[in-house]
Amino acid sequence: LAEYCTSGKELQPAENSSYFGLLKSATDAKEVLEFLPSISRTKQDRHLYTLPALKTLFELQKSGKSTLRSDQIVRHPRFAELCENIQIGYKLDHDNVQQLVELLEFVSQHKVNDRTVMNIYGKLLQNVFAALERDLDHLPFKMLDYVLKKVLDKNLEHYPMFYHEPFLKRCAQYAVDNDIGLLNALYMLKKMNKISFLHIPLLDYIASHGSKLSLIPTSGIITIVAGFSNANYIPSNWDTVKEEILRNSSIKNPSIPWIRYNLELLSLDIFNAKLLTHWLDPQLLEASMSRNVLMDYLQLTELGQTLRLLYSERYQGPYPAKHYQEKSVTLMLQNNDHPLLKPLEYAFGGEEYINTQVVTDYGHVLDHVIVFDADGKAVKARVAAPETGSAVRLEDIRQLGSKSVAVLYLPKSCYAINVNRLRGRFVLHIKTIQALGVPTVTISPLIWSNLPENERIPFLQREITQALRQQV
Repeated sequence: LAEYCTSGKELQPAENSSYFGLLKSATDAKEVLEFLPSISRTKQDRHLYTLPALKTLFELQKSGKSTLRSDQIVRHPRFAELCENIQIGYKLDHDNVQQLVELLEFVSQHKVNDRTVMNIYGKLLQNVFAALERDLDHLPFKMLDYVLKKVLDKNLEHYPMFYHEPFLKRCAQYAVDNDIGLLNALYMLKKMNKISFLHIPLLDYIASHGSKLSLIPTSGIITIVAGFSNANYIPSNWDTVKEEILRNSSIKNPSIPWIRYNLELLSLDIFNAKLLTHWLDPQLLEASMSRNVLMDYLQLTELGQTLRLLYSERYQGPYPAKHYQEKSVTLMLQNNDHPLLKPLEYAFGGEEYINTQVVTDYGHVLDHVIVFDADGKAVKARVAAPETGSAVRLEDIRQLGSKSVAVLYLPKSCYAINVNRLRGRFVLHIKTIQALGVPTVTISPLIWSNLPENERIPFLQREITQALRQQV
């Protein structure tokens, strides 16, 4: 080391020296870096030496045994090489938890690219989930509930590695197999609802306690309604469950997501006129909407559509004011992502056959509308908006042909996360469009993305032709 410092020449270890031995005896972080070029550069050796070198480097620097400052270490070309070995060449041993923990400790203290960090997180989580699945039946419910909460508190869009379907299935089945009781089952269902995870046996277990629903708090009623609506599922004893929900559905706490709650009730065909009249009182509605939550405008418009088109004979209360619907339409027209547009144009003859972002008098914004003649052939029915910045109206299009079909590309959030099944609220939305006499085709992003390119056009043609035969 002295020779290196005075002459600038790189020291070479003896032929029989061990880099592992150097790491054990190193007294300066600089040694770890400067001796690194002398080791074999095979992929196997990189895997063998990278983690021990980084660990020793970290420990020496942490204990102050370094003639290089932290910024000098980070800028050192050998340090960059070590990091690169982790980023592109380090083969993680999924079963070596100690190694993964050491890697996690290192990356938490140093600048390493996000992809590498997420990779380590993911491998560690795989071990965690495997251990939990193996020993799940030996865990007390409180521990399982705590773990489930921690996992599902994560934003799965940003941290997809926290979504582990087999683990969630085992958790839901745990509730059934261990007969954990109605309240504990609702605690679990509430967490599953958060990500729209569907598990029919858990819902059946809760339904089996249908006669006890009057004993649970209002939050439990909201959870049950959301769970069955998300699954779009009716258990065998639904008449009992439905009656109990209806009897206990009049929840007027201003802190609840009342628009969604009422939509979910209606998706289960649970109609509470007094509750709807309460929430849609103009003064109360104005106070609620003053928060200016964008999702509220969209859901409120859906609620108005449902009441006008599906429950007009039963509902005699106030409706949302027109300006809420107009705000909702404005928001939906801002969407410029239409992955089906070009395929539809190709499938049905060209752009003059497809109308996009078509607005109904009730505030629907339909992704695409195609008009057909009496023989089932697409007709040219491209309608220009009457004014710049205004939308194409469904009523203008329908005058040009015998039958119109709406095509919707619904986002993933409209479906259960683990099953390609449309959630009840969005099934209800489709029913309101069909109530206008418009057959509706929904295209799932999951199905669309998994279709080979050469099957997409025939798939669209087949789905839309089938919709034409529907009696709406």
